[in-house]
Amino acid sequence: MPNLNSIRRRLIPSPFHSQQKGFTLIELLVVIAIIAILAGMLLPALAKAKDRALSAVDLSGCKQIMLSSHMFGSDNQDDLPGPTWGLTGCKTGWAYSAVNDGTAGASTLGVALPAAIPGGAGDSKAPFSPGSKSLAQQPFFMMGQLGRYLTTPKVLFCPKDSAEIGAQKKAEWTGRDVKLTSYTFNGCIIDLGNLAGYESGKARKINNFRPQDILFWETAEAEPFLFNDAGNQPTEGISQRHRASRYKRGVLNEDWGGQSGIGRMDGSASFIRYKQFTEMGGGTPQGMPVGIKAIPPASESNDVWIGPAYKR
Repeated sequence: MPNLNSIRRRLIPSPFHSQQKGFTLIELLVVIAIIAILAGMLLPALAKAKDRALSAVDLSGCKQIMLSSHMFGSDNQDDLPGPTWGLTGCKTGWAYSAVNDGTAGASTLGVALPAAIPGGAGDSKAPFSPGSKSLAQQPFFMMGQLGRYLTTPKVLFCPKDSAEIGAQKKAEWTGRDVKLTSYTFNGCIIDLGNLAGYESGKARKINNFRPQDILFWETAEAEPFLFNDAGNQPTEGISQRHRASRYKRGVLNEDWGGQSGIGRMDGSASFIRYKQFTEMGGGTPQGMPVGIKAIPPASESNDVWIGPAYKR
């Protein structure tokens, strides 16, 4: 017959036996370290996948701009749409009309449009959000040369540009005067402002150029001044927002390994690396990067300095 003590041991478990074994501090630290290593390996892959997805959308937009440019040419005796040259330096251009021609209504009911496109500098609101300067500029896009072909200015924004201007590049976005586009047309198609009639949107004809000549590129977002209109010289550089290894505020002439979306005269869209563009274009306002030598503008391998004025 069992005694009282043995019965008590069966009914009341020992506090030592009831305790469950937990993780030690070292085990927890090892698990945390493994998770951190795996996250470190996964995040770059996710970032690259996201960039590839945004790049695909970017190229699609570039192709739409090129298609619209060719449609404009078909309707205008083969003339290209022109780059605006100064915010109100041209009556009209590819991305917007500098003046109100009365063909587009105001975005806000009961609010009349101004006589000229309003400047956007100093506004940090997201593109086309209520009260933003970009929204106030939108009707002038519809009055521009490609407005009726593209129907929405949202196609003029690189999706990666849109994602960054609310975060690490907000200060640069705030400084932009033209808040309608991430892209700029090549000023060579109006002989950098020397072509007769460029003020009214006149540009050289498509057949003046070779198929691979570059019509437009993504503006270098590090310098807000380059968004004072929607046209630039090749020497003013390109964006490196795609596949760039880093970003340094206010620096244009340093190769970060990035690339820009471009449109070519044959209607195609692709990416070009900073180094290749710079070799053709001749640098940036800050000077040439170390180790890169500019190809003379008259070179036949140059697809940036284009047109009769640069092919003598």
